Amino acid sequence: MRYQVYADLSRRLTEEERSAVFEALEINVPDSGCVGPQNREEDEVYFSVEAPSDDKASALAAHYMNIVISHAGLDVQYMLALQTIDGGFRAWTPET
Repeated sequence: MRYQVYADLSRRLTEEERSAVFEALEINVPDSGCVGPQNREEDEVYFSVEAPSDDKASALAAHYMNIVISHAGLDVQYMLALQTIDGGFRAWTPET
């Protein structure tokens, strides 16, 4: 099943940091993704994953986010929200 992944970051990123995150998504996440302002105080990263269950999708999403954050050289925390095509929704905060 395909899951849409929304990762709310703990703070707003600079333009340089956004560029680094986008580059990390392009290199490390299948089908890439995007990053941008979520609201006045934080940014959001979006991408999708293919997984057979909610638990595996959550683990895979956290794995990709950890790689993206490391590759971009960021010091941020995040909260994941996964949504399925049928509208199912699951919020999850990984231990980072």
